[in-house]
Amino acid sequence: MDKKHAENFKRYEQIKEIAQVKNKTNIMLGQLFYELKENDYFEANNITFSAFLADPEINLSETVAYRNINVYKKYVIELGLKLEDIQHLDLMKLDRIKSVVDKKNVEEWLAKIDTLSRSDLDRLVKYPNKDPMDCKHKWTCSKEKCSSCGEIRNVRK
Repeated sequence: MDKKHAENFKRYEQIKEIAQVKNKTNIMLGQLFYELKENDYFEANNITFSAFLADPEINLSETVAYRNINVYKKYVIELGLKLEDIQHLDLMKLDRIKSVVDKKNVEEWLAKIDTLSRSDLDRLVKYPNKDPMDCKHKWTCSKEKCSSCGEIRNVRK
């Protein structure tokens, strides 16, 4: 392997490591937020969750915070998994499948997270018994042109 490829591989490995740390951190944040909410921290301190998240030292959106909480609640509280079991997995994928995961199928879905893309998971959740390879797709594509600026885009109908 030449020097350029070795450096690129090193960067790739660093990115993977940082992504895994990010996933672990998000789930840990979900745990901490969940525990604060369960222990009435916000009521006791006369502060809203929104204000807490807006604090410059926290600075997280409610969407992200609730996603973290909901993933923690689903997989750790409801399904009884350990943080170590899910901390290496993509939080967004865990979030996408949480509506269909239960104690009977959790191992199957966690295995799918390792191999499938987010869009593939979305499709499986929305259309669980449909195989796109067997489907006779019925869409038609057309082009639309904006009358104001002339930009053209493809539209599926």
